[in-house]
Amino acid sequence: FTNLASAGLASCFANATDLYIFIFDLKGFALAHDFQGDLVNINRWDSKDPEGTDFVREFIQTTQTKGSGWVDYKFINPKSRKLDSKPPTWNWSRAWS
Repeated sequence: FTNLASAGLASCFANATDLYIFIFDLKGFALAHDFQGDLVNINRWDSKDPEGTDFVREFIQTTQTKGSGWVDYKFINPKSRKLDSKPPTWNWSRAWS
């Protein structure tokens, strides 16, 4: 996990093998990313999925309005190289303080 320790959550995910974890602050900066470390410290506020969904904004809005919840978005599957939907268990948004 890139920069996960600095986000203070490393112990929560130490044994995770099949999770796709990333952490944004409320301004859209990526604080941690377990798959694409080059995205850490980059503002992703304007990032869109391949279908134009503002998924970072939706994660933040869901977290701010509900505290946690689901966000549907698409991604290019790195294994199949095809457009995929995130399974419902993968697109959970949660606020931590």
